[in-house]
Amino acid sequence: MDFDVGFASGFTLDVNTPQLASAGSSIEADAGQLSSVATGLGALGGVDGPRMTARALEDLSTQWVAGVGSLQGDLESLGRGVQGAATLYTSTDETAMGPG
Repeated sequence: MDFDVGFASGFTLDVNTPQLASAGSSIEADAGQLSSVATGLGALGGVDGPRMTARALEDLSTQWVAGVGSLQGDLESLGRGVQGAATLYTSTDETAMGPG
């Protein structure tokens, strides 16, 4: 279902709600793949070598893992938000125009 709104200024808003919902689902699913990236980055901290180098790599690894985890959470939230927008567009359209 497309959601179309025309404004007095001539601006038209056209939203393909199934495509929007699909994009949200894809974003949320793809964000879950960042877990394997975080796992790989976590392995950087376990290197042998000079103590200062090992500590620096461990700190870098810890910060990267935290950053990737934050990015994953943000992308999952974005995906849910996009899906929610599609639901709201559909609901608004059906309320205003009726189902179908």
